[in-house]
Amino acid sequence: MSFKKQLLANANKVMNAVNLHALPLHEYRNMIVTYRGPTWTPPSLPDSAVQYLQWSNPALRVLENDYAKHPAASHTQWNRETLEAQVDLKNFRGDNHYVYQTRYSPTEATYYVTAYYARDTDKLGLFGRLQEDGLFGAYTLPFDNDHLISRDLLDSINQANVIARLLTLSSNASLKVLDIGAGYGRLAHRLAEGLPNAHITCTDAVPVSTFLSAYYLKFRGLSARTSVVPLNLAEAVLSGKQFDLITNFHSFSECKKSAIVWWLDLLQRVDCKRMLIIPNARDRFLSTEPDGTHADFSELFSERGWRTVHSEPIYALSRAAQETGLYPNFRFYLFERT
Repeated sequence: MSFKKQLLANANKVMNAVNLHALPLHEYRNMIVTYRGPTWTPPSLPDSAVQYLQWSNPALRVLENDYAKHPAASHTQWNRETLEAQVDLKNFRGDNHYVYQTRYSPTEATYYVTAYYARDTDKLGLFGRLQEDGLFGAYTLPFDNDHLISRDLLDSINQANVIARLLTLSSNASLKVLDIGAGYGRLAHRLAEGLPNAHITCTDAVPVSTFLSAYYLKFRGLSARTSVVPLNLAEAVLSGKQFDLITNFHSFSECKKSAIVWWLDLLQRVDCKRMLIIPNARDRFLSTEPDGTHADFSELFSERGWRTVHSEPIYALSRAAQETGLYPNFRFYLFERT
């Protein structure tokens, strides 16, 4: 082995332990120039959207002040400084903290495999009915001539079908969902648009997420089918409310353990027997602490009467999709309580 290769190998032994990896410069350049993932065209937004979607918006400042002292709002990676540096609010559906789309260089083939899976396992008839327009920066590419696809769309179709399958629901069934860690309202948008008798309540401990989801769901004309509950009102509004399902996708894993405790304690006062979670680790429930460490929080469920009744991979119905689809290294976990 040459000196350079040995040096790189030794460096990576150390770096891999902290989730980093170094590449030779020629390999990095080749990866960049050969990337063939989704494309992005700057969207044409109405002037009102451009003016409203600003970090200086007074409505956002109010939310930040309201959340400032809340026990669930002490963040490790969702802090104002990090988000303002990385998220252009006019392109909040782009590749950022909310939805990875081009990171780790997924190819067109990866998107197509995922699209075929979403289409072929879609028992709710959402594929083709739910549309992607690329607004607010979503990375898109054409599929099967007349469809525009994005990770937002494909994830949502898959997740909606998993929910329907696990709860034995038809597309016309009544469904009330509480989405904790709702982000910009991705899941709420797709469920409310695709399922005529669904109502989704969104809540989040990140001020800009509440700001964006309230705007986005109104922009999509879904205010009557969705609700956005600010964190400072969550206890008062949600206590005693009845839901068919609580969802938490890639959210608890990005919280401190103390924040997860607060959410699960709140759920003790919410009338719902089922909760569907996607943690960031495939087979563990790990928080993200301020010092970068991770704490197991699995015992918090059993202590509050929740038990795991089902678990499956993201693309459970196809081995090919599970091996080659978009970001496949996650699992659904369904919890129930009596």
